[in-house]
Amino acid sequence: MGGACRGGGLCDRSGMFSDESKQGTTTTILLTNETGKSENGVDAGNVASADEVNAQQETDAALQEALDKQRERAEAVKEASAAEQEKQAAENPAGWIPMQNGNTTTWMNMQDGATAGFVTGKGDAAYAQVKLGDTTLLLLSDGIYQDGEHTYAMYCDVYGVGEDGTPVQIGELLSEGTAYPICVGMSGFYVTSGHSIEVYNLDTATGQLVLTGSNTENFDGNGNETYYRLDSRGQSVESTAEEYLQAWDAYGKDAQPIEFTTP
Repeated sequence: MGGACRGGGLCDRSGMFSDESKQGTTTTILLTNETGKSENGVDAGNVASADEVNAQQETDAALQEALDKQRERAEAVKEASAAEQEKQAAENPAGWIPMQNGNTTTWMNMQDGATAGFVTGKGDAAYAQVKLGDTTLLLLSDGIYQDGEHTYAMYCDVYGVGEDGTPVQIGELLSEGTAYPICVGMSGFYVTSGHSIEVYNLDTATGQLVLTGSNTENFDGNGNETYYRLDSRGQSVESTAEEYLQAWDAYGKDAQPIEFTTP
């Protein structure tokens, strides 16, 4: 038997109520059972509104779109890098190709248009390529300086290609200041100071740079000069002032300062 309920509504037998709607309006009543479940079994407290669902879907779609674009950009960079390497390989069938990446530079060694290996240096390392005989060597230096419009080096590391075809450091060259840049000529690499001339060449048997010529001037406590040179067996023997001056004359005619390039 129905009774009067608070607010003037009529109670039904299930203990729920409905209210008489005013004309022109609609009231939606969510019927729940004792455990807080709706009639279709869904937890009424966790039902998201349509606006919330749509907002989440839009967010997910935006995130996916951003991810797709990021992947596309990464793929484009990868393809551009590969294309640049192919271009460099076509233009440089043999030699060292610099590829900059952030604060580092990688020099790719190319042989017959294919990559044989690489050397990675610091971003501020300058480089030069020098051909000794049939071998193109890579010189890296962070000891560079400007001489007018030229960039020279006081010292550098020298890289070649090892027996397994991969690049390897084969030696280093060190001069005695900015008045004596690293040079190269028909006789090899020149390293000099105010009182010495040294010549280095590539040893084909070991693949290393070796000292092949040396002329030095030494002074004792009384200022007397003594001269030394390297003989044909690689031994240091006493020389003369005339031979020493001849070595400097040959150096002046043959040696050319090596121009370095910054990446």
